[in-house]
Amino acid sequence: LCSCAVLEVRDTGTGISTDELPHIFERFHRVKGAIGRSYEGSGIGLSLVQELVRLHGGTIQVSSVVGQGTCFTVFIPTGCAHLPSESINATRTLTSTATGTNPYVEEILRWLPTLSDSADRAAESISIPVQPKQASIPMGRILLADDNADMRDYLKRLLSQQYEVETVANGAAALAAIRQQLPDLVLADVMMPEMDGFELLRLLRSHHTTQDIPIILLSARAGEEARIEGLEAGANDYLIKPFSARELLARIEANLRLAQLRREATQREQALNQQLTRRINELQTLFDLLPVGVRSQKTQTVT
Repeated sequence: LCSCAVLEVRDTGTGISTDELPHIFERFHRVKGAIGRSYEGSGIGLSLVQELVRLHGGTIQVSSVVGQGTCFTVFIPTGCAHLPSESINATRTLTSTATGTNPYVEEILRWLPTLSDSADRAAESISIPVQPKQASIPMGRILLADDNADMRDYLKRLLSQQYEVETVANGAAALAAIRQQLPDLVLADVMMPEMDGFELLRLLRSHHTTQDIPIILLSARAGEEARIEGLEAGANDYLIKPFSARELLARIEANLRLAQLRREATQREQALNQQLTRRINELQTLFDLLPVGVRSQKTQTVT
C-alpha cells in the first residue's frame, strides 16, 4: 500500500441527495433546488478539484446525508514516483486550455463597463456584435433573470442596445415583475435561488395571461439531454453557456419575430370570426323578416 496524504472536508449543511451525488463532479452542474443555496455558483468548483486530484494521481470520495451534511475526502499519493516524468519536468504553459475561450473572452471584453489599456486594444480589434435592427421588429421589452450579478450586467449592456431590459436576481423576483408588467420575452437562467428557471417556466405556462410569452432558458448544462429537457418543459429556446452574443441576439430576435407573427395571426383570426358572426347574425335577421310564404306570379300559388 502506498502512503497517501489525506485531506477531509466536512460540513453540517443541508446535505446532497443520492440522486445528485453521481453528478456533482460534472462540469457546470449545480444541485437543483438546493435549500441552503442563497448565492450563485459557477458549477466548476468540484469538477476542478477532481481534475487537480487526478493530475496528482489521487482520488476523491464523497458521502452525504440529507439534513446532516457532506464529507469530501481526498487521497493524494506522496512522492512523485507515480507521476509521469514529462509532467514533473515539463515547463509550465497556459496556452493549451485557453484556445477555445478566446472568442468569448474578447467578446465579453467588448461589453465590460471599464477596460484597461490592453483590453481596450483587444476590444478595438473585434467587430461590434450588434447588427442594425430591422424596422419590422418592434423594440421589445425583455425581462432578464440571473442570479450572477456579472452576467446580469453583461447581458443588460448587450441587450440594451436594441431592447428595453429589466433585470432580476431570481425566479421569484421575475414572477413578481411579470405580474406587474408583462414583458415581450423572458430570458432566464436555469439554476437560481428561491425559484429556478424550470419552476418559473412552469408557472408562466400554467396561466393564461403569461402562457404565450417567449421564454429562453440559459444554462451551463451542455448536451442534448439538457436541451431536450428545457424544450420539453415549454421553453421556446435553450442556450448553453458560454454562448456567442451574436447567437443570443439572433435567437431573441427570431423569437420576438415569431411571437409577433403569432399575435398578428391571432388578431386576423379574431377579426374573421367577428366578421363571420356578424354575417350569421345578418342572415338570421333577414331570415326572421322574410314572409311566411312566397306567391308565384305565374301560378298564383303560395309556397
